[in-house]
Amino acid sequence: MTSHTVPPPPDAGDAPTPVRPLRARGRRRVRTPAAASSPVVRSLRRRVVYFALKFSAGTIAALVVLALFGILVFVRRGDVLAGRRAAQAELALVLEPGERVEREVFVSQRHWYHYFREMHGVLAATDRRLLYIGVEPAPLLPRREFEPQAFEEQAYAWDTLTAVAPERVFFNTARGAVVRGREGTQTLAVSGPQAERLLSVATYVDARVRSLRDQLERERQARIAAEIEARKPKFHTVQRGEALISIADRYGVTPEQLRAWNDLPDERIRAGQVIMVKPQT
Repeated sequence: MTSHTVPPPPDAGDAPTPVRPLRARGRRRVRTPAAASSPVVRSLRRRVVYFALKFSAGTIAALVVLALFGILVFVRRGDVLAGRRAAQAELALVLEPGERVEREVFVSQRHWYHYFREMHGVLAATDRRLLYIGVEPAPLLPRREFEPQAFEEQAYAWDTLTAVAPERVFFNTARGAVVRGREGTQTLAVSGPQAERLLSVATYVDARVRSLRDQLERERQARIAAEIEARKPKFHTVQRGEALISIADRYGVTPEQLRAWNDLPDERIRAGQVIMVKPQT
């Protein structure tokens, strides 16, 4: 039988002192929770970054477009005086024999197919109609062959729908007016002292249209009165020597109708007798 000798427990005073691990200097490291590094969070972060970049690119593009549009709107090209002289010369050719210009104003217009360049012209109110003559701007690229000056013309007949309404035009960047009629609508701008002349043209057009409306109303009332009068019965006083058949021929009816309308037993009538020659309708 083998015996083992158990060593005595070490003395408490002889126990080694535990050594604490050295702590790294600097910022204390904080562990990120597991949820923060999950695929859903990473996908959400990517989406936020993508949206921010897309929004920034769209904003920059919109600002660039607005800046270019502002440059196109405010930049004036072409000879203003030459354009006005050409418009007046074309207006003189367009007028009909005997047609007289009552009011006129120099105006301008912009079209997208002219790259929003200013097109000068004249708006004239005559005694017969309202005319617009616009001088198309010169091409951006010079051409070798000579081409005659091109014009844009529009005529508005004096009608109850024709109107010249002064207002701010071209996105509230200029004074002008909107011309409306059965023939279409146009937006025109003016500058400087032309604003007063435009107001004069608008006033003249309004007066012409109101006069036309009054005339049409008088004609309508006269037509209604004529229709009412035509529906009323008509009577004839028999003169000496007249017979029923002669009276019937005079009013385009037959003797039988006259007898029926007047309850006559026969064709005998007397002077001074009043008979109906047309019943009420």
